[in-house]
Amino acid sequence: QSVSDGTTTKASFDNEVLDTDSCYDASTNYRFTPTVAGKYYLYGAVCYSGTDELYRTTVSIYVNGSAVHSVHGTNPYSGTNYGDGVFIGVVYDLDDDDYVELYVYHTRGSDMSINGNSTFDSTCATFYGYKLIGVS
Repeated sequence: QSVSDGTTTKASFDNEVLDTDSCYDASTNYRFTPTVAGKYYLYGAVCYSGTDELYRTTVSIYVNGSAVHSVHGTNPYSGTNYGDGVFIGVVYDLDDDDYVELYVYHTRGSDMSINGNSTFDSTCATFYGYKLIGVS
């Protein structure tokens, strides 16, 4: 997926690995909607193909269309680091009809492509939410 410079873009994850309750829409809205209210661990990760400029990236978790948590990337390395990414995770109270999305923003100066077509798929371009049991 291409992400334009200076534009907040919803990450469109169109492949599911595990979705026991059909809570994620992988074809239209690219959002997670829990079917049961409770505390959820929400996680996302993004890296770009062929770049080490992740320090110019912000990844945000949105609930019902508003950002609730954001992480700004850092770049501790020089050179090309395909496996490095910007990761975000938060515990959040959700109702059964809330919806959660992952958004990306960068200021690299040109369009970037989210790495989703390589051996890094399962660890680099990722978005999930799961209900925490026994937590109040």
